[in-house]
Amino acid sequence: MTATLDGTIDHTDSCGNAGRYGGGDLQWMTAGSGVVHGEMFPLVHSDKPNTLRLFQIWLNLPKRSKMVEPGFAMVST
Repeated sequence: MTATLDGTIDHTDSCGNAGRYGGGDLQWMTAGSGVVHGEMFPLVHSDKPNTLRLFQIWLNLPKRSKMVEPGFAMVST
């Protein structure tokens, strides 16, 4: 799970999911069976700092769940 406090994040992955989120939005992703993902931090302001504050919580799935179908959800605030 990624929670943004300030700033903007662009997400893309090999399952075709993509989105821009920030300012309190949440992203939930289950990597599962080999999804490749990337997070980029775009410079959206040319006249002020592009502050980014976020936190991530990573959970180690149990062995029986490591190859599940990848999952992705965005929750906008």
